[in-house]
Amino acid sequence: MGRGRSYFCRDDSDHALADYGEALRLDPKSKAALLCRQTVLALQNKFPQALADSDALIELDPKKAVNYKERAWIKQLKKDYAGSLDDVSHAIALDKKDASFFELRANVLVEAGSYSEALDDFGSAIRLDGKDAENFNERAMVLRKLGRYREAIEDFRDAGRLDKATGLYVNNLAWILATCADEKYLDGAQAVVLSTQACEKSAWKEFVDLDTLAAAYARVGDFENAVRWQTKAIEVSKDAATEEEFRARLALYQRKEAYVEKPADQEKSTGRCNARRVLKRSGARSTRTILTQRLEGLTGSL
Repeated sequence: MGRGRSYFCRDDSDHALADYGEALRLDPKSKAALLCRQTVLALQNKFPQALADSDALIELDPKKAVNYKERAWIKQLKKDYAGSLDDVSHAIALDKKDASFFELRANVLVEAGSYSEALDDFGSAIRLDGKDAENFNERAMVLRKLGRYREAIEDFRDAGRLDKATGLYVNNLAWILATCADEKYLDGAQAVVLSTQACEKSAWKEFVDLDTLAAAYARVGDFENAVRWQTKAIEVSKDAATEEEFRARLALYQRKEAYVEKPADQEKSTGRCNARRVLKRSGARSTRTILTQRLEGLTGSL
C-alpha cells in the first residue's frame, strides 16, 4: 500500500495500480486498497473499473457515509450528475454533520446548472465548517455567475481572510474588481494591489494571476503595463484555448480599452473555477499534491 502511494506520488499510475492489485489479491477485502485503486482508476477515466471498486467498498461497509461520497465523486467525473447526486444525498442522510458532503453536492449541482440549490448546500457547508476558505470561494463563484456581485465580493474577501497563503482567492477578488459588468463594484486601484499580491504568491509564474494583473492595469488606464502583463500571461500559459482568450484581451488593451466580463464570458473564462476540484486549477498546489493529500485523508478515515 505504501509503495503504491509512493508510485502514485511520482505520477507512476500503472505501477500504483499493480501494487494495489497485488494488495487486493492478498486481501480482497482491503478497504484501503479498494479506495486507493478506485481513486487512481477514476483519474485515468477508467470509470467502469473505478465504480466496480467503489461498489465493492460499499458492499463491505454499506453504512459508511464517505463510501457513498466517493462513489458520487467518481460519477461526478463521469458527468453522471443524477447518479452522483443520489449517492451524495445518501451520504448526507447517513451523516448530516460532514461539511464536505454538502460541498461535493453543491459542486455537482453547479456542474448540472442548478445554481440556487448549490448556494443552499454551500451555505450548509459553511455553517458546518466556517473555517474552510474554499467553501467561501466556491460560493462566490456561483454568486458571481448569478450577477450577485456584492455577495460574491464578500465571500472572496472571507476566503482570502481565512487563507492568506493561497493567491487564488485574492486573485479571484481582484478579477471581479477589475472586470465586473456592474460599474459600482469596480475598483481598479485595489485590483492592482490584490493581483500583484497574487502574482507574488505564485512567483509570477501563474498565467491566471498575470492575466488578472493585466486586467487591473487596464482598469486604471495603465495600458502599457496591461499589454506587458497580458503578453507575459500568453507566454506562460502555452495553451491554445487560453491563448485565444488572452490574445483577445491583449487586442483590447492595445486599443486602450479595459476588459468587462459579461455573464456569457464566465463559461469560458480560463482558470477561474473551483480551486479544489481534482481536475481543475488548484492555486499554488500541484494536482499531484492535492491527490496525494486526498489519498492520505481518505485512507485515514477507514
